[in-house]
This record gives sequence, C-alpha cells and structure tokens, in this order.
Amino acid sequence: GKWGEIQTTNVNLAIRDAYRIQGWDDNGAVGERLPNIDDFKTSLAAIEAQNKGKNAGARLLSFTDYELFRNSTTDSFNARDPRGWVFNVSKYRQDEVRITAGAFILRRIYNEMFQWENASRPRLAIVLDEAHRLSKDPTIPKIMKEGRKFGVVVLLVSQSMDDFAPQVIDNAGSKIAFRTNFPASKKVASFLQSKNSAALADMLENLSTANAYVSTPDLRNPKM
Repeated sequence: GKWGEIQTTNVNLAIRDAYRIQGWDDNGAVGERLPNIDDFKTSLAAIEAQNKGKNAGARLLSFTDYELFRNSTTDSFNARDPRGWVFNVSKYRQDEVRITAGAFILRRIYNEMFQWENASRPRLAIVLDEAHRLSKDPTIPKIMKEGRKFGVVVLLVSQSMDDFAPQVIDNAGSKIAFRTNFPASKKVASFLQSKNSAALADMLENLSTANAYVSTPDLRNPKM
C-alpha cells in the first residue's frame, strides 16, 4: 500500500535526527561519521514513540533488517567501475527483501546518472535476470527513457511478457524472443512489431532451442 503522510514525515524526521545525533546540522557542522541503518532505526523508534503513526518501522523491516547494509565499510559503490558489479540476492528468501535491494540500487544509479556527461555510446549496462521480481519498480522505465543520453542500457530477462509493466514495454528498443507457446506467442509476435504477426506467432511456437527472433528500432521486421 501507499505511505501515509504521517509515516513519510516520521521517516524524514528520523533521517534528520540520525544525522543530528552524529553531529551534522543545517549550519554546516560536519559529524564524525555518517549515520548507519542502526542509527536510523533508533531514531525512527524514538520518533514513533512520540508521534502518531506507529507502523513505519514495521513496514521498513525489509530495508532495515536482514543485513542488507553494513554499519561500517571502506568500500564505495561506483556504478561505472569498469570491473562491473554483480548483486546476488538469492540468499534472501523473502521476495520483499530482494525487491528492496534491487530498488535501492536502481534508484542510486538513476539519481547518479544525471551527473554524468552525455554519451554517444553505451557506458553502463544494467542486466536484470528474473526481471519479474522488479517488474513493478517505477525506476526501471525512468532509466530506460531518460538514461539513453547518458549511455545507460537496461537488459531485462524474464519468461513472460506479462512480467513487464506497460511502461517498460513501451520504452523497449531492441527485443529478443525465444520459443513461446500459444497463446502467448500472439502477444509476443505483436510486441516484435512484425508485418505478419500471425505467421511470426507460428514460427515462435516452433523455434529450436537457443534460436530467437530479434527486433530493433532499425530492423522493423524481426529476424532470426
């Protein structure tokens, strides 16, 4: 469900207090360290003990618990590190925790990319396997739409078109479709923008393993 105004206010106050407790303030004072997740949890509990709206902490368990974030680290996340990054969240059994981790990383990249210079070629590829887990994340279509000029490419992999939000499908450039059974084949054929969707649907149903039809902005009629 959506956050209420009181919950949002309490979270914002908790973030502010977590910084203030460490010595940061609006007058430019710099604290000894940045607040960590435990600091935020403590501040949020204190805020909720005083104000109305008592369930923000409970709704943030997937973010604050399960050790998604370390309290101290010397590492920094550089999305453009040439070595690349792999985030494996398979150890978390709860889908909500996996979704939270993915959403945090996507939002970090989205906010950061606006500081990059424009690019004429790809400089960052975001590959999401089992993309249905993040299919409803609102940041994905934003990156797909606004990230092109910064050289950001998004590759989404899933077993069904129904896993993707309409905004994701609308912003998809290149499309790759493997063997698809009826009746989903008709929808996929239409998605590939074939001149003869009925014939393509039949061919999708009979594709051999490791073969696929590809459609790109420059290749309007799909090719195998």
